Amino acid sequence: MKDKDQISDDELRNALIRSGYLLETRVARVFQDRSTYVEPSSVYLDPTGEASRELDVFAMDGTEVSNIGYIFSVHLVECVNNPQPFALFTYTAAHLEYFAPQRLHYAGLPIKIHNRKRELPLLEFLAGSKGIPLHYKSGTVATQYCSFKRKAKNDKEWMAFHEDAHFGSIHALCSAVEHRAKLYYDGFRRGPKEKLNIEFYYPILVLQGPLLTVKQTPDFHISPAEHAGLLQTTFFGQREQSYQIDVVTEEYLPSLLDTIRQEQQTIAEMIRDRRRQIMRAVTIISAALDAPNANARQIMELSK
Repeated sequence: MKDKDQISDDELRNALIRSGYLLETRVARVFQDRSTYVEPSSVYLDPTGEASRELDVFAMDGTEVSNIGYIFSVHLVECVNNPQPFALFTYTAAHLEYFAPQRLHYAGLPIKIHNRKRELPLLEFLAGSKGIPLHYKSGTVATQYCSFKRKAKNDKEWMAFHEDAHFGSIHALCSAVEHRAKLYYDGFRRGPKEKLNIEFYYPILVLQGPLLTVKQTPDFHISPAEHAGLLQTTFFGQREQSYQIDVVTEEYLPSLLDTIRQEQQTIAEMIRDRRRQIMRAVTIISAALDAPNANARQIMELSK
């Protein structure tokens, strides 16, 4: 007689399918085929409570910039097995394209350039009047999301709601960005000769189930989607920060990674074209770091 507390093979298989574990393994494999370094179940420190948390996948890929250093794309990934659609309420606004460089978070040396007595963020300096073709500038962006469930177990009526697991994954991605930047600056040590070294952070939410966009027209229009952006604003301490999260289906993930790689190559080319001014910034910041009790983050980050 089978012990009712002993899971059967079929029950075990179904439990795994419903969970996100298999999805995490498949997503990690996609990165292993493309990235220099991949770490499944990566640990990070949640800045809101200083508690240790787990990120589904951390991956890192580097692009050499001539002989002056490297830039790195850091992929911070959460995986969700959503049996019901994940819906993003999208909109368009002129300012979204203009502020796209501010929604790509990055840390390193240098992320600020002194240009004509002004301190400019690196991406703003590189863009000039031409701009940078960041994928955040195009596509669909949302600030609100939901999933769906029945109002009661046997109820025929469905309701839209915020699922706790989805909120947790989105918060984890924002926290992981903050953690990686803090880790970079806390671990920074002066070398004999500093080179270009910048990390660009790409938070990604990968869905096993369907993704929908809900366009808020005078009525509203629902469409299936493969990729959309979720703009999330949160507070860490007294600081308000906005993060753009790429929300993608599992099938679309390789295409997104191709886009990010091309984006990084474009940034690398723009740095090569202006390397004299950028390496001058490296020299200025390095000299400031030589001061007694120098705080790397305060010196290297943009002035607030």
